[in-house]
Amino acid sequence: MIGWRAWLPIGMTLLSAAAHAATEVGTVTLVDGGARVLRGATWYKLVPWAHLEHGDIVSVGERGHVLAEFAGGTGLSVVGTGSFYLEPKAARGADAGGPLVITVPEGWLKLAARAPGVRMRLAAAEVTLPIGILVVHAQGPALEFFVE
Repeated sequence: MIGWRAWLPIGMTLLSAAAHAATEVGTVTLVDGGARVLRGATWYKLVPWAHLEHGDIVSVGERGHVLAEFAGGTGLSVVGTGSFYLEPKAARGADAGGPLVITVPEGWLKLAARAPGVRMRLAAAEVTLPIGILVVHAQGPALEFFVE
C-alpha cells in the first residue's frame, strides 16, 4: 500500500499540468523564417509546437510565416511582416466564454474560424466571424479584407 506522502508529488504534478493546460489557447504548427513571441516581459524565439497563451504577442519577420491552430479547429496563418495579440479572457469581462479575441495591428493573415468563432480587432474595424474564412491585410488605418 502506498502512503499519502508518495501520492503528494504525483498530485502536485497533475495539478501543475492542469493549471498550465488551462492557460493554453493554441499551438504553433509551422514557423518559417523569423518569428518570436512576447510572453510576460520576455521575447522568445517561436518554434513549431510551441503553445500559445492568452496575452501572448506574436511577431513575424519580413520573410516569415507562422501557422497556429486553436481549440475547436480554428487556424490562423500570418505571412510576412505582421503581428497579433491574443487578448486575455479576464480583459473581456462578461464575454470570457465567447469567441477567441485577436488584435492585429498590421500584416497579412488568413483565418479559418470554427465555432465559437473569432473576434478580430483591427485599427480600422472589428470583425466577428462565427464560422468561415477571412483574409486580411491590415496596415494601420488602411484595411483590406475578404470574407468567405
